[in-house]
Amino acid sequence: SGSPDVRARRRQRSPSGSPDVRARLPVESQGAAKGTEFGKARILKTPNTGRDDTWKAEIDIEAGEVNHVGRKRIMSIRGPSRPSVERAEEDARKLEEAVPRGPQAVRAVGNQLQRTRKGTAGT
Repeated sequence: SGSPDVRARRRQRSPSGSPDVRARLPVESQGAAKGTEFGKARILKTPNTGRDDTWKAEIDIEAGEVNHVGRKRIMSIRGPSRPSVERAEEDARKLEEAVPRGPQAVRAVGNQLQRTRKGTAGT
């Protein structure tokens, strides 16, 4: 009969919020722990789908806003899949150049790169 009382007390402490706050603190630095460098693009090899290897640029940026939990919002913006590492590196350079102009500018560059992936709008 002692076990149910212990479980009931645990449930009563949960709404206080303090255990939840302590549990969330390490998660805030999760991006840093993974080695993510905000505003610095990296090249990812696209998982092989039976075709030739392809690569794409990806960049993580802080959106400048804080979400409901109090953490910075992070946006990952990817370029299109490219047949060569060189093309992906060029996309990465374009994404990085837009970082000083803010998240909206980086997203606009990413959208432009996606539209030009098949040569429809020129490069």
